[in-house]
Amino acid sequence: MTLLPGSRLAPAPPPQTAAASAAPPPAASAVTAPAGHAYGATDRAARLVVKAERESWVTISDAQGNVVFSHMLEPGDTYLVPDGAALDLTTGNAGSITLSLDGKDLPKLGGQGQVMRNVRLDPAALKKQ
Repeated sequence: MTLLPGSRLAPAPPPQTAAASAAPPPAASAVTAPAGHAYGATDRAARLVVKAERESWVTISDAQGNVVFSHMLEPGDTYLVPDGAALDLTTGNAGSITLSLDGKDLPKLGGQGQVMRNVRLDPAALKKQ
């Protein structure tokens, strides 16, 4: 290294030890459940929402019996039912599924582990129950 006249070398900083260079642990924070994934009519508001409180398999079929959605929902996952669609729900764990109509939870479809088939996802019919 060549020094110019009148210049000096700055002292080298002391070497850091592994303990000094390690970042402090992050502060403890409250652990919250994941918000879950939203499926279905995610591009607009839905009057009727299928919500999973625990893991539950669901299948949504149209009036002709064609499957439009089939998935293992995890806690926090939702299916936003398209308004005006004639759809039926089948679930393998009715006690873990909540239907919410206009923001209000409806009574459970059934018990934990109970299979429910052909539950009509019709807001007018569900409101009467």
